Amino acid sequence: MNWKSVLPLSLFGILMGVLNVFGVTSGLEWILWLVIALISALVIEKTSERLLVTQGFLVGFLDSLFNGLVTAIFWEKYLLNNPNVLERLSEMPENLAPEFFIIIASVLIGMVYGLFIGLVVFLTRKAKRRSKPENN
Repeated sequence: MNWKSVLPLSLFGILMGVLNVFGVTSGLEWILWLVIALISALVIEKTSERLLVTQGFLVGFLDSLFNGLVTAIFWEKYLLNNPNVLERLSEMPENLAPEFFIIIASVLIGMVYGLFIGLVVFLTRKAKRRSKPENN
């Protein structure tokens, strides 16, 4: 496990959380997450030899978890800068705290996002190996 790659790459989640809280990512969020996934996959593939999919999973999971934690911690500011969220909150059960929901959702989304990054790392490594000429 290359923690020198995993931990810095997982800081993208904090960055995205801060950008979300201030409403900067509105409408662009999925594009930003895709760019982060590609950057993370390329860095992991380049800096690691083993456990590539595991590292990709961990980065994606931590990114999402950190994003959710930042959003939950600064919930009031998040709502202020993202008024469209209030409409969606009206559909949630009243006994479920939205901050708690955000954290639980970030864990579940993180698992899927982590699998996606792990898959991209795997495919990147596989493509790289195919493009290298074999020495006979």
